[in-house]
Amino acid sequence: FHTQACAGTGANCQTPEPYTKLFSKASNHVWVSPQDSTSACHTWTAPAANQLSGKTVFSVGCSSTEPAGICSVDVTVSSSVKTVASGVLLAM
Repeated sequence: FHTQACAGTGANCQTPEPYTKLFSKASNHVWVSPQDSTSACHTWTAPAANQLSGKTVFSVGCSSTEPAGICSVDVTVSSSVKTVASGVLLAM
């Protein structure tokens, strides 16, 4: 799971930095649950808007343990209980 974010747009972002550095007011926030790197499914939760200094945050990524492996992520974005977007990301 991701512990870092990019402070830019799309693939042209700056060097990734830890969430807690970019959003210091949310330093005690649990971003991903469970926090292990072995579970097949993780829930990613943004902090309350007042902890993000007006920024919008979204980050998705994965890595494969096999050098030539394909990594896939199923993504559902929701606000409270209403789903606002859904998609699948495939990357090599």
